Amino acid sequence: QSSAIETSAKRRWWPDGYESLEIEVSERTAALSEALSRLNGFMNIVPSAIAIVNFNGHAKYFNPGFEQFLGYTVEDIPDMENWWVTAYPDTDYRLKIRHDWESALLISANGGAPIKDFEARVRTKSGSFVWMSAYVQVADGTIYIAMVDTTARKLQQEKIISLNDSLERRAVEAEAANNAKSAFLANMSHEIRTPMNGILGMVHLLRRSALSGEQLKKLNVIESSGKHLLAIISDILDLSKIDAGKTKLNKKDFVLAEVLESALSIIRIGAHEKGVSLKLTTENLPHSVHGDPVRLTQALVNYLGNALKFTDAGSITLAASVAEEHESSYHIQFSVSDTGIGIPEPEQQKVFQVFEQADNSSTRAHGGTGLGLAITQRIANMMGGKVGLDSTEGKGSAFWLTAYFGKAQAPEEQRQEEILGDCVELIQSKHSGKRILIVEDEPINQEIARGLLEDIGLCIDTADNGAEAVQMAREIRYDLILMDMQMPVMNGMDATKGIRQMSSCATVPIVAMTANAFTEDREKCLAAGMNDFMTKPTDPSKLFETVYQWLESPPVSTLGQE
Repeated sequence: QSSAIETSAKRRWWPDGYESLEIEVSERTAALSEALSRLNGFMNIVPSAIAIVNFNGHAKYFNPGFEQFLGYTVEDIPDMENWWVTAYPDTDYRLKIRHDWESALLISANGGAPIKDFEARVRTKSGSFVWMSAYVQVADGTIYIAMVDTTARKLQQEKIISLNDSLERRAVEAEAANNAKSAFLANMSHEIRTPMNGILGMVHLLRRSALSGEQLKKLNVIESSGKHLLAIISDILDLSKIDAGKTKLNKKDFVLAEVLESALSIIRIGAHEKGVSLKLTTENLPHSVHGDPVRLTQALVNYLGNALKFTDAGSITLAASVAEEHESSYHIQFSVSDTGIGIPEPEQQKVFQVFEQADNSSTRAHGGTGLGLAITQRIANMMGGKVGLDSTEGKGSAFWLTAYFGKAQAPEEQRQEEILGDCVELIQSKHSGKRILIVEDEPINQEIARGLLEDIGLCIDTADNGAEAVQMAREIRYDLILMDMQMPVMNGMDATKGIRQMSSCATVPIVAMTANAFTEDREKCLAAGMNDFMTKPTDPSKLFETVYQWLESPPVSTLGQE
């Protein structure tokens, strides 16, 4: 009865159709409740930390992901003021982050774009710190915030940055070390070449003396060994080629038998002292071939020196034979066999490796760096060949290498002697009496250069440093100046610049004659105003050839040129 009364009352006071309105309200309420339930379920499972805050700063809602990520509940952080102090304990960092946040929030609230990727370092309730990236939407006075944990990504970025910094530091350190190495090798080059110039220069001067056959023979060994050492030094110190792997063969026609004899001569005295006999056997060898004689000599001397080191009695045999002959080349095999101690089979595989020896123990009887065989292997590879060995412990070893050589274009046994003789004769007949200034601070080098040039009819003055050279060039008209680079008081480059400032010296040839053998040294000399460049020790034939060239055809004026 009560229900009927209520229904009667509603019909009396509500307009027609109230029942359909009531049904609609009920349905919408149920739909809203269902939507809220779904939203709540979504907010509970979403991996992001979700926060809803009034624009006045009061926290309205933190989802479970927020508490899981940072540990805080709405009760822990009821408003933004509490959030700033709790999440950002460092005052300076807090002021920066808060300023950035409020500036971005104000822009977004005034119709700007939503905030994206707002990154900050936040302290959690447990006291640890994490990195978060916030995405923010402002609507109807409410701030909706979603936070993503970017700690792992940030740590990875920091590692990458740290690694890049470390790599950059190492690159700088490596560059500094490389510069120091280059400076050291440049100085070493100068220090080695200076005495080598004295040795080879004196050998040439001694040849003009009355010497016995035995003395000449020993002099030949000194000269051959000195030239071989110099050739190796020159290549080792060419850093730009070695470091870049651009070392190239210097090919020319040469007499093969002379290279074999030269290689043997280097160990002949040592073999004689040990009572070891040396043998040379050849089979079907061509008289001359086209290739790199210095590299071949280096490879053979490495084998021969190794054989002598491990042979105390018996013999060492250098053998060479043509393995194959082609239309334009020869495939030649060389071998060095000895009657020494031999190499155990397990050790044979590593002797061609860098710094390896058959006996690497600290008590080994034979010294050495372990580089010789590795260098020989590389030389053979450069020549298109291979290396190998056959050895029996206690019975000796036989090391072999193969290489390809081109056929000589025009075999000439006395090529150097003819060039030397031609230039000397031409200088004597056409330029005798011409005046040359030698600028050199080493007395021995002065003596050698003076002796060589005075013997062929030239008038020689000497200066001990660049300052003296500038003064002498101001007072005397020279036909040629030979200029050292590294000297006390004033170096060769500064002296050249000073000489070039004089109008009377605009066309005088200035040739560097220096122990500094690097490519950049040549470039510095030419940039300073020099006309040519020779490295010391200077081969007499090269010296005479260069002197004749510049006496015959002096350069045009360089005055005023850069």
